[in-house]
Amino acid sequence: MPPISRTLLSSRQVEIGKATECIASLSMQEALEEEVMATNIKKQSSSISVSVDGAWQKRGSGRSYDSLTGSSKSMEPDMIVEMVGRTLQKGVRMEGLVGDDDTTAITRINKELDANIQKQSDKNHVKKNIANSLYNLQKTHKSLSTKIIRYIQKCFNYMVSQNQGSPSGIEKGLIALSFHPFDNHKECDQLWCHHKRDPARKFTSLPYGRPLENKALQQDLEGIFNKLKKHSQKLANLGSTQPNESFNKTVASKAPKNRLFSRTITYRVAASVAQKNIGQGYLVQASKICIIFKIRL
Repeated sequence: MPPISRTLLSSRQVEIGKATECIASLSMQEALEEEVMATNIKKQSSSISVSVDGAWQKRGSGRSYDSLTGSSKSMEPDMIVEMVGRTLQKGVRMEGLVGDDDTTAITRINKELDANIQKQSDKNHVKKNIANSLYNLQKTHKSLSTKIIRYIQKCFNYMVSQNQGSPSGIEKGLIALSFHPFDNHKECDQLWCHHKRDPARKFTSLPYGRPLENKALQQDLEGIFNKLKKHSQKLANLGSTQPNESFNKTVASKAPKNRLFSRTITYRVAASVAQKNIGQGYLVQASKICIIFKIRL
């Protein structure tokens, strides 16, 4: 029996690849319709919110890479505008765009497509920004240990999660956060502050179970959280790009960044899309499509 040639493998790869692209396209349309229906049931509105996050095909940030013309940093906004435009052309209304704090994409969307689409921050990016601000305080406050920072982060995350949809609750919570670790609970809410209900309770997550006492640190924390008060509307309506990160990981498993797949990259991305939307069953569906068209695998 003669060995399987590279030409035969390539032709079969194209056949199954095109079938996979067809399945991916259908699954995207079905997922879009399901999202519109779910939004209509939950919010009594047909305007959906979407999350966006790009990934590089090669390792690196792309800052020093010129893709044909101009900086590659403009590639992600261009991609987002194109995808949002295609979605709007299908008659789907959109109200929110969840992403990082880069405003380039939403600015172009508001200018070129729909001025009513609002920017929503990603909760993970917000958490990272808070962490960076707290770690920067370590340079001037040596008593601000990693353990204390993690405790403040935990309090911030609880507060934001409990006040989604309530900008006033966010503002009140931000004020309380700058006093709570220092055993001042006048601004705290009894729903989350155990110390307001039990003043003798120890701070189990702080060193030695005692509250903080550094007045200068308290003032700096108050300054950080006061700056966030003007973003209370944004903090009360956070989204998540975690599903996008999960999808990017799936793509990376089928098209590793240390390999070049110039001819088959579209098939690999289509396989990732189909797997994300309908699971591993897409393999069976792709085989059935090939059989229907009498393609011998």
